[in-house]
Amino acid sequence: MVILAVTLSFSRDFNVSKTKSSIDAALVDNFCPSNGLLWLDSVINDVNYSYTYHADNNGHYSHIDHF
Repeated sequence: MVILAVTLSFSRDFNVSKTKSSIDAALVDNFCPSNGLLWLDSVINDVNYSYTYHADNNGHYSHIDHF
């Protein structure tokens, strides 16, 4: 008898804005906690950040919104 173990994973860029009310945003908002993921806010302490990655030494800023 052969037993196979399979692990499935996926990653993608959802192109969904957390700040807009939409069905897509609601689906991702429900998907993340159901699967142990965090969907981070771009507003922290009343400051709206337009990036999720920054490297001050070379001035690179980008919004990474996929996993």
